[in-house]
Amino acid sequence: MGGHAWPRLNTPRMSEDLYLKTRNQSFRILSRVFAHIAVPTEMPAKEDYGDIDFLVAEPLTSSSTNFDFNHHVCLLKKRFKKAYCRVGFHAKDIIFLAIPAPGRENDFYIQIDIKICRKPEFFAWEHFRHNYASAAKILGSMAKPLGLTIDDDGLWIRVDGLDKVDLGRSMVWLSKEPRDFLRIAGLDQKILKKEFKTKQELFEHLASTWLFHPGHFAERLKDENFVKHLTDRSAPFVDFVKKWIPEHYPEYKVSDRETSDVQDWYKATRDLVKERVFTLFPAAAKEYYTKLNSFNLEVEEQRLRDLIRAAIPIGHESFTQDIKQPLIIIKALPSNVVPQISMEMLNSGIGGLPPLITSPLTPPGSSSGNPSPGSSDSTSSLAPSPSPLSLSSPTSGPLTTFPNPTPADAPLLLDALPRTPPVARPTRSQLPPHNMSIDAKMHCIGRWTGFTPSGKPYILLEPRDKAEYTTFKWLDGEATDEVLEKWASEMWWVIWARQVHISYVGRWKRTFEKEDKAIEK
Repeated sequence: MGGHAWPRLNTPRMSEDLYLKTRNQSFRILSRVFAHIAVPTEMPAKEDYGDIDFLVAEPLTSSSTNFDFNHHVCLLKKRFKKAYCRVGFHAKDIIFLAIPAPGRENDFYIQIDIKICRKPEFFAWEHFRHNYASAAKILGSMAKPLGLTIDDDGLWIRVDGLDKVDLGRSMVWLSKEPRDFLRIAGLDQKILKKEFKTKQELFEHLASTWLFHPGHFAERLKDENFVKHLTDRSAPFVDFVKKWIPEHYPEYKVSDRETSDVQDWYKATRDLVKERVFTLFPAAAKEYYTKLNSFNLEVEEQRLRDLIRAAIPIGHESFTQDIKQPLIIIKALPSNVVPQISMEMLNSGIGGLPPLITSPLTPPGSSSGNPSPGSSDSTSSLAPSPSPLSLSSPTSGPLTTFPNPTPADAPLLLDALPRTPPVARPTRSQLPPHNMSIDAKMHCIGRWTGFTPSGKPYILLEPRDKAEYTTFKWLDGEATDEVLEKWASEMWWVIWARQVHISYVGRWKRTFEKEDKAIEK
């Protein structure tokens, strides 16, 4: 708070006597408008004052939650005779007043800044944050690289690492009590009890916290944005950073006995801060480590995706027309759909409905009690179809496994079409669109990949639904980096060959549905 809110009015600095007289008169007026009023503690030993600051909460005439600024501007104009009053342009929670100086009404005005605290339960916290020209901002600057955040909503600890990528999600709320922060910082309550007689005493007190390291402020002064906006901060903040610290810690350095490298100090001290916080707030530890664990899993999942993405063939790399086409099994049409049998289907001897596969299809290598794929004891078999997109032959028993010694031998399940498309099915390998991105290829591989309990990848009989893929995690497969790299490199074209068939059937399925709806109309 403070500053020159009324550039067209004469608002000079005032003596201490005039400041106290005006402050007391204003306090009495504001007490008829707000339930909570406080004057933030001024810097000690000030000779004159530029304005008068008030912190207020819980209006007596309206709701605190939906604070009516326009109503209170009009109300304060009436309470303060001949006053100018407006809401701040940038500081939206401050009402600026300019009142004639008591006893010198015709000579100049006095600026009054009224900070609105919208949540009465945070009044003590806001009072702490504005004491001694916002000395809490100096403490907040020290605490920030150590994983603590001080803001309007209280004291927070941030999840290390997550705060660099998602600040909001990294925050774990601790308290709104000033004493709690002071306990963490190892400071007594002098800053709350107005016990400082000089600015030197205040600065020595702030530097006595174990969160202080002069090198931190040297690091901040290397930041062009910090330096650019330094003049926007309170004068005591600037004095502390640019005058007091270098006077007491030449070149912003600590003694040889202490950690001189500030980055090493940040890391070591952040761990100590975390320990102290969780000793005082054990409930916060659970939320912190839950978020940390979730973040670590996200980081590992992203690492695996990057690994796989780098292994996927680029362009025509390793492409061949001889990629093995899958054995195709056509699923049954829904019972309420009557297929239109074409002459081609009749001539090929496939006039009946395809068989309905009702048994689950067990992935290779799973522990279901059935013979493993490719073993000599495997009893399930598939008769060759007249063509790769024709109907499968009925099996003699439940279809639970497939004789696929390699992933490329896994069959492909396709939806049945109600009639024969006029465009022939794909019979040879096709290249993907030239502009298909690596991420799109990643998406495709992920929809087709399953894992055995031992972490071995295999090709699914049909791709995951797109919605299901949103929850797919490579990390859940528990496969090694080497296995995943090899899978992406060697199986991309095999998987793409299957996706071509899926796209063909899907395209004609949608076309036939539109045609049938048009006929119904």
